[in-house]
Amino acid sequence: MRILFLILLTSFITVTVFAQSDNRIMFNDQELWLNGGNIAWVNFGRDVGPGTSPLDDFEEMFSQVRENGGNTMRLWVHITGESTPSWDGNYITGPGEGTITDLENLLDMAWEYNVSMILCLWSFDMLRITNGNTVTDRAKALLQDSTLTQAYIDNSLIPMVDALADHPAILAWEIFNEPEGMSNEFGWDFNHHIPMADIQRFVNQTAGAIHRANSDALVSNGAWGFDALANTSNPKSKNYYSDTELISAGKDSLGYLDFYMVHFYEYQGTALSPFHNDKSTWGLDKPVVVGEFGIPSNDLFGLPKDNMYEELYRRGYAGSLVWQWVDWYQDRGDFGPSWLRGLDQMLYMQQNYPGDINIINTKPSIRTFNTLFSEIEAGGQSELSWEVFNSDSVRLNDEQVQSNGTKIVSPIETTEYQLIAVGIEGDADTAYVTIEVLPAGSIDRAINRPSRSSTFESCCGENRTSNRAFDGDLDTRWSSAWNDGSGESEADPNIDEDPNSEWIDVDLGTTYEVGAVQLNWEAHPSEYDIQTSFDGINWNTVFSETNSTGGKDSIAFESKELARFVRMQGNDRATEFGYSLWDFKVTGTVSLKQPPKILITEPSNEQDIAFGSDLKISAEIEMGSSEIEYVAFYVNGDSIGSDSTFPYSFTFRDVPEGMHEIYVIAKDAEGFHVQSESVLVEGRTDIYTIRLEAEEAVLTGATSVKPGVVGASRGAAVSMEGSGSISWNNLDLPEGEVYELTVRHYLPYDYKEQKLLINGAIIDTLIFDEPYLEWKDLVVILNAELPIESVGINHYWGYMDFDYVELTVLGVTVSNEREEEALDKAKRYSLQQNYPNPFNPTTTIRFSLPEASNIQLKVYNSIGQEVATLVDEFKSSGDHSIKWDAASFSSGVYFYQLFVSDQVLTKKMVLIK
Repeated sequence: MRILFLILLTSFITVTVFAQSDNRIMFNDQELWLNGGNIAWVNFGRDVGPGTSPLDDFEEMFSQVRENGGNTMRLWVHITGESTPSWDGNYITGPGEGTITDLENLLDMAWEYNVSMILCLWSFDMLRITNGNTVTDRAKALLQDSTLTQAYIDNSLIPMVDALADHPAILAWEIFNEPEGMSNEFGWDFNHHIPMADIQRFVNQTAGAIHRANSDALVSNGAWGFDALANTSNPKSKNYYSDTELISAGKDSLGYLDFYMVHFYEYQGTALSPFHNDKSTWGLDKPVVVGEFGIPSNDLFGLPKDNMYEELYRRGYAGSLVWQWVDWYQDRGDFGPSWLRGLDQMLYMQQNYPGDINIINTKPSIRTFNTLFSEIEAGGQSELSWEVFNSDSVRLNDEQVQSNGTKIVSPIETTEYQLIAVGIEGDADTAYVTIEVLPAGSIDRAINRPSRSSTFESCCGENRTSNRAFDGDLDTRWSSAWNDGSGESEADPNIDEDPNSEWIDVDLGTTYEVGAVQLNWEAHPSEYDIQTSFDGINWNTVFSETNSTGGKDSIAFESKELARFVRMQGNDRATEFGYSLWDFKVTGTVSLKQPPKILITEPSNEQDIAFGSDLKISAEIEMGSSEIEYVAFYVNGDSIGSDSTFPYSFTFRDVPEGMHEIYVIAKDAEGFHVQSESVLVEGRTDIYTIRLEAEEAVLTGATSVKPGVVGASRGAAVSMEGSGSISWNNLDLPEGEVYELTVRHYLPYDYKEQKLLINGAIIDTLIFDEPYLEWKDLVVILNAELPIESVGINHYWGYMDFDYVELTVLGVTVSNEREEEALDKAKRYSLQQNYPNPFNPTTTIRFSLPEASNIQLKVYNSIGQEVATLVDEFKSSGDHSIKWDAASFSSGVYFYQLFVSDQVLTKKMVLIK
């Protein structure tokens, strides 16, 4: 009885679902012949979810596809599972951060160009051995454990289907790309293998879940060839994806495919070729789309290469999707014929068979409708933005607006904004955003934000760290250390803090117009300052309390203060205990003016540098509300130069011996100055470093010099492809204690391995992994016999680029000559750049003396007249700083000079009032 019911149910499903023609796909209420290709990926496995989707690349692709008559593209989503979905061990917990948003953005863009999308979820790559055990073990468990499959369905798949169910651009969900490649029956040797029965069960259960979540959704699967779809000469062949096979494997009656997809490449020969066999040859009762194939350089077994699309159309197939993808291998970024093969054939099909190809799209669609801030305080403002296509008119709360635009709004109460797009046939699309207006002072911007403190109390079984003042819990508190030394520092564990001068700060994450601060004291200072900062380094006092009585201090500023960081700086204790806060609130509105954010990306903190060598300093900028004018680079407080173009970098030449503090300052067009956190480097005399440029190496095989490479040290790199080697000879390195090799490389694709040679012998395998598409360093500690005369990299798994290798020998015996040179450098006097500069009206001038000396520090105006003597006395050796108050001087350029021994050191500064 149960078997009979299953057969009847299967037959019923087959009859009712496929009302569409046997050689067309039902989409957008029309029968469509799929005329397109494969995006597959731009960044393998990283186009959705893990970060910003490369929308500009996709838009260029969709534009070209539409211009050439294409109507469908196929995109890979999870692929290996390495980036998405999100995992907790073997258990899938969600689609992955950003996945749904990225898919929505891509689908919106595709539909703007009348391109439908097939979303391929997984690929045989999920069991590729080189992915490593973490990725392949959990992927294998996902495919073989029905409980884990269900977790994927519940936590990732269904949320995606639900979120995208109504999107007009989705043509179909595709479960796998060529899953047979990871099967026992057909599997490839670079993959782990599982039985086809596990794959069938996974297809059945995921397809059933999609159909159950959205009864209108189409589901397919990309088979590697007809061996997995029909009875062929292969003894293992059959239709593994028939309704009967799938439902038998997974027991889900809705787990069927709506149409079949098959791939074909020349190695399969004419017997398995859809270009040489009609669709009816295979005995398949559903439409068949040729989802991948290559266009050869010559004819395909007698078929002219320019007739491949029309041949599939003529033979009764439901679509033609040529294989191509956009990445390093296909001249990424140049979307011409080298990218999308088949454009000419797509255009031919559209011109000759428009009724089967053209997507009829007259419905308006609101692509985006957003508000910059969903919550504002009374008197604040936000910006609405929208993008609409296929519209005849667009109205924003009854105001006629353009299809794409922005509008600054200042609602006085909580307001819902309605955007209505009306099409040429009267269809409408509507979207809403709400801006909530809250009373001034009601939004705590500091809650759960990152924080620091000078010290914190660590006793009594509890650490009262700074975050306790920002957790919204009035039963927890931050406490500074007592006088008995029972605390620790969050800023620097080596700092011996003045118990009266304790502080706590919070990073609001973005710059606000801060209107008020509330401090809920447990133990208070009698005197304290409230300070603000854009970088957490340079502070401005905006309020001073000279007689606090504790309890709750509510401070409302006379005018709003721009700040990203807010700090309480205690100046004098009111009790015998330290300072302690139950709660520290900061309220204000997000500022439309945003300073930049900046950090040093190289060198790393506490990096050792060879004395006398050059050091590249690089900065990464997150731009605020205006353009960056320049980035200034500082070493030990001295400005060593600036850079006004991206990427921002400068070279610290001839690094002296000793410790050096490095920081950078960015200035933008609105006048904001933002300083980075400092990094420390040490110039050492016992280090020998030599950089070996790849373009100067001996190259063999398929390795070649690539000129004009952005990001490479000299604008050139070496590309290693299918074979070859890169080697540097006659090195004659000195003896030392540790030998370190840094390989500067670029992975345009995925994981790679190459062989490392020392003195002609292979000593190690170099493993190059994430991230991709950027220059990175691989550091290896060498285990090599001395002396090192040659270094080489031999091809093992190619297709990557090399910039240089750097050899560093630590613990080198220092010669007398090098010691004398280092001593000479250490004896130099130093006059540093004033800070801030420009300034108004005060600035600080720093200078260093290698030995106690009589000095003079004088200031001159732009025509050489002496206007001030800041120092004229005997000073001890070491670092010194002098503050100059120029309140009584006029704006202009000034020079300051340090007279010491027989030297005169000069710097320039600018006073702006």
